[in-house]
Amino acid sequence: MLSYLTLLIVLTVFFGFVEKQDQSGTFWTAFLLMIFYVLMTVFEQSIMAATLIAAALSVAAVYGFILIGYHFFPSNIFFRLIHDFDRYFRNWIHKIIMGFLHVIAFFVKPAVKIQKHFNNKRYQVLANALQKERWQRVTEIINQAKPEQRALLISFIEDEEFKPAHYEKWLEQEPENALPYILYGNAMVTEAWEVRGDSTADTIPMSRFEEFWKRLAVAQNAFYHAISLDETNPEPFNSLITVTMGLSQEQDTLWEYFVQMIKRDRDHYFGHQSMLTALTPKWGGSQEKMFDFARTIVKHLPEGHVLYGLIPTAHIEQWLYYSMSDDDLAHERYFHVEENMTEINRAFEAYTKGIERPDEIGYYVLNMFAFCFYQQGDLSKTRKLLKVIGKQATEYPWSYCGEPFLSHVDTSYAYSKVCKDVGVFE
Repeated sequence: MLSYLTLLIVLTVFFGFVEKQDQSGTFWTAFLLMIFYVLMTVFEQSIMAATLIAAALSVAAVYGFILIGYHFFPSNIFFRLIHDFDRYFRNWIHKIIMGFLHVIAFFVKPAVKIQKHFNNKRYQVLANALQKERWQRVTEIINQAKPEQRALLISFIEDEEFKPAHYEKWLEQEPENALPYILYGNAMVTEAWEVRGDSTADTIPMSRFEEFWKRLAVAQNAFYHAISLDETNPEPFNSLITVTMGLSQEQDTLWEYFVQMIKRDRDHYFGHQSMLTALTPKWGGSQEKMFDFARTIVKHLPEGHVLYGLIPTAHIEQWLYYSMSDDDLAHERYFHVEENMTEINRAFEAYTKGIERPDEIGYYVLNMFAFCFYQQGDLSKTRKLLKVIGKQATEYPWSYCGEPFLSHVDTSYAYSKVCKDVGVFE
């Protein structure tokens, strides 16, 4: 019994040691166990002797791997695979789980199915034109839309599965048109994030990061080219804010892009939301910078302005950050803190006083407020808002409700649970 306890202690300590060397604890612990098994079966060593010899050989192997791999073969695929074994293993498990959930979702439908893209008729025509590569029609639809609708349509296109290659023919046919460069760049950004994945940085293989940065750089060049062709368009600057976040560039660069964007469209909802995200603690900003930005923007807004949505978004981001940083108490209490809810309610009143019925961007704002009230436990106020929102729910922030498991496949499951909790659409 003592020998097996020693083995368990050695395995635990060894795993921690390997992780501190920024190596794969799973791979090297399995390596130690393999040596242990060989020593026990082939060389007939005792458990204690096999444990100590295997541990010593494994430590030597780890240091040898670091020395050879880092100094002589830093780009060798074999060394890369071993170094990132943990990350590949976790991603593999994640894919299996997601595949299983998709199978269940095929048979179990959500009670309330969110209408994708708010069932926007103009966008349906646009998506059809994009699919059929009717480039002139795509340009007409987007250019004829009002600025806020144009931004909305472009944001919808980002949700589609159009790959960068889809736009390459258009770039060849109309090299002087800024729009295909914008859509190509956005598709490249989407593809870059698909390569990276939505996991935390410590679980992503370095090879993926390199491909992620490479694609973001391609997107960045596309946006620069779009700006050179049309200096009046705010969309490339909005997209460049996201690229800058992914490339971990200086915040001065973020502010430069933001200033250029609002010179062209002072009320750009998605651009303001992008900038707010860039200033969050999880992206290298801070709580102070994030809230200062949101409060400065809304300070002199007229009633009914969609940018009042920055206030609930900032609070949601801070709530999420407490969860990410394992501050469970602050996360749990956040929407019950009087100061936080007073600010959210003040912004809500200022927004709703100025509107009779929300437009499509207004639904984004109402979803933010409804989420905050739901987290607070104010079911009455949440119920009233959800009756207005109906099926025009948004993935953010409802995807962060956490339940049920199928919400990882479709946010409609999480939204259905919220509707059930408050007594809407029963």
